[in-house]
Amino acid sequence: MVKKKFYSGSDVEMAKLALSELPDLTEERKSLHDFLGAIRDDILLLVRSKGYTIKDIRNTLKEAGFEVGEKALRETVREAESRKSGRRNGARQERKTAVTESRDTD
Repeated sequence: MVKKKFYSGSDVEMAKLALSELPDLTEERKSLHDFLGAIRDDILLLVRSKGYTIKDIRNTLKEAGFEVGEKALRETVREAESRKSGRRNGARQERKTAVTESRDTD
C-alpha cells in the first residue's frame, strides 16, 4: 500500500469508524500494580500464615507463566503492612486528640 501525502474528509471518517469499532480493553489489560493488587490477599496469606517466602511465590508465578520480580512482590507486602500500621496509628491519634479535647473542656 502506498503511503498517502494528503487525506480527504472521507478518509478521516473511515479512520474514525475503524477506531470506534475497537473494543474496550481496560478489563483485559491490567498493569503489574493492578495484577498484584488483585492477588495481594493471596500473597499476604502465603507469606504471613503459610510460611512461604517471596522467592517461593515468584517461582510459582513464573511457573504459571507470570514474570513478576521479587522487588514488586516485596513492595506489595510492604504496602499492605504500612496500610495496616497506618490504620492503627490513626486510631490512636484520634483517641489522643479526643482525650486531650475532653480534658480541655473540663
